[in-house]
Amino acid sequence: VPRADAPVGGGGGRVIGVAGITAGVGATEIATGLAWRLSRMVDTVLVDLDQAAPGVAQRLDLPPHPNLLTLVDSVVHGYRHDRTEVALDRLRVVPGLAQTGQPLPYHEVEMVLDHLAASADVVVADLGEVSWWGAGIRGRPDALVVVAAGDPVGVTRLVRDAPRWSAHADASSMLVVLNRCPRRRFHRGELADQVVEALGTVPLVVLAHDERVVEAAWEGLPVTGGRFGKELGRMASLVAAAVR
Repeated sequence: VPRADAPVGGGGGRVIGVAGITAGVGATEIATGLAWRLSRMVDTVLVDLDQAAPGVAQRLDLPPHPNLLTLVDSVVHGYRHDRTEVALDRLRVVPGLAQTGQPLPYHEVEMVLDHLAASADVVVADLGEVSWWGAGIRGRPDALVVVAAGDPVGVTRLVRDAPRWSAHADASSMLVVLNRCPRRRFHRGELADQVVEALGTVPLVVLAHDERVVEAAWEGLPVTGGRFGKELGRMASLVAAAVR
């Protein structure tokens, strides 16, 4: 969770980045679920910064406009728009937009994050893959959630890519999530032991596979119950307590 004494760039809110080791590990699900639960406790905005395959709007069944480029037009270039966010109950959302050419300049991304942090307690940013995040945002998030698949291949990739993402955040502001782990406690324990042995005392959350996630995705709704929802609720409570 973000440290209470951690420096905050730009605005007063904390920025939490959620990035996947590879595509398809569930980083968007973690980001949307965490943001939804945080919005029940503190003022929260969710922004989709995955410029290769943004999925927040699709996951939550939201309109594709306004989106990230609308916000960039407003913040960076001074254009006026009626709306730059979408409301989902208490949660404010900035959908993403795939960039077929060059991605947004990193200074524009940082300006957007600073703008959002000035108007919210917490900004949850879906960063896409770690490789893109590590190349650009340069430690702007106050906390980083790294998501990997909860299987032997996922853990191998997590450990292999550790030098690429661990250099951008210290251990006290980082969290590793093993997502879609087997239900058996033995298998989850083996995966957790491998991560701890390789990475040391980085905080670790192990999320077992939960069919509610698939069902909620088809409905375009946040996961509200089950083991997955319970663990994300704990994460959100810790973050909310740190920023209050």
